[in-house]
Amino acid sequence: MASERVLVADDDAAFLDLMSLHLRKRGFDVEIARDGMEALQSLRTHGPFAVMVTDMMMPGMSGLELLRRARGLDPRLEVVVITAAGSMDMAVAALREHGAFDYLTKPLEMIGELSLAVERAIAHRRLKLEREALRSQVAGGNVGLRALLSASNDAVIAADEHDLLNLVNPAAARLLTGVRLDRGTRLRDLPQPLVELVLRWRSLDATRPAQVEIQWPEGRVHAAHLAPIAVSRRKPNGWVMVLKDISYQKHLEFMLVRQFGTAAVRARALIQRAQSGLRQLRRDIASGKPVPHNAWGDLEGMLERGYASLDIPFALSAANINLRSTQSVVPLLDFFRRHGEQIDRSLERDLGHPIQWVVSPDLPAVLGDHGTLRRLLRHMIHWIALRSQPGEELRFAARAQDGWVWMEASEVIPGEDGSPLSAPTRPVKKPPSEEAEIEAALVRMLISQLGGQVWQRELLSGAETISICLPEAQSELVEG
Repeated sequence: MASERVLVADDDAAFLDLMSLHLRKRGFDVEIARDGMEALQSLRTHGPFAVMVTDMMMPGMSGLELLRRARGLDPRLEVVVITAAGSMDMAVAALREHGAFDYLTKPLEMIGELSLAVERAIAHRRLKLEREALRSQVAGGNVGLRALLSASNDAVIAADEHDLLNLVNPAAARLLTGVRLDRGTRLRDLPQPLVELVLRWRSLDATRPAQVEIQWPEGRVHAAHLAPIAVSRRKPNGWVMVLKDISYQKHLEFMLVRQFGTAAVRARALIQRAQSGLRQLRRDIASGKPVPHNAWGDLEGMLERGYASLDIPFALSAANINLRSTQSVVPLLDFFRRHGEQIDRSLERDLGHPIQWVVSPDLPAVLGDHGTLRRLLRHMIHWIALRSQPGEELRFAARAQDGWVWMEASEVIPGEDGSPLSAPTRPVKKPPSEEAEIEAALVRMLISQLGGQVWQRELLSGAETISICLPEAQSELVEG
């Protein structure tokens, strides 16, 4: 909302300055007017504005008259009126008869009420604009669709089968500042992260939609959705990419996980001290002190269970507070020979899902450490298990392609080899649980330590697949 424009009208200079300063601090582009006539002039010469905030009682032209005339100039303008307690009837009239979005009583109890009302008005206006654009799309076909894409805050890029760009909406053009955008622009002209994104998607499976998170300059994070256009004979006739800025959500996720992780580390230290106390209790019992026979055993067992219950938050903290091992070259075939059977037995015991293991015999080495890789595989398969039906068979596969190692965990659904199904075999997918979201966060954190990416897809059969890609270790590192 930082780019939205707001007009504030009030004849009280001090209150006008207070409101404008607060809204500017919140990131809005604010213009002020000292009475109704000045506000109308600003609407005519400097509009459009997303929201107008106006006092109801002003000399020369009342806020009610300003509202009526302003909506005549711009029907899409949202208006927040500010009224004294004695003029509530005018505020109600503004809402009912002239379409004001909201009203606030003067003086404001908290100045934050103002920015909250403006933000809600902007969200309401955007919803109306999107609805209008959708109606235009239905009525006007491609013309309406382009209008909808133009109004979208998400970057949309589409290309034909020759990677020639044929659609770049305004949000994408802003994201691609510095890139030549004309009829001859191709995939190779885009920033390198986007080029690599499309190439990796093709090495995965360009006939099915997929999504992945990518890092962008200046610390931004985007959720990238890739989908083929008109797949025929197992070959797409083009592709479309939608990029949504999720930096704010990732920042919140980081803060929450960091707090959770720090608390887990402290709790673990407290439990370790409690265990030491239990050992002292055992010595006291041995010396003949009158302690109930099962007291120390019950307490120690309870603490051990509490200790085990902190495995996930401790893993979160370890990934988030730099409690990590030094990376080295890990030959994957050797890794699977040494740890694969142990991981398989423990997972099948813990999850209750039989697991197929399909590991290519030509797997190269990657940079990392055995502990991080073991945890990554466990949480990756556990993530899929939590999204699957009880007892469903799971599959883990690993292969190398184009300088990357791909590891995939998925459900095994009858008919997913492409054979026709006589009836649907896929039950309704389980909704994401909190535990599944924690596993997903763990996988993303662990894979970020190894320099890779996480991809989520749904196959034609309906089976959900989690894929991770890791860069192969450079040959000189392996030889060294």
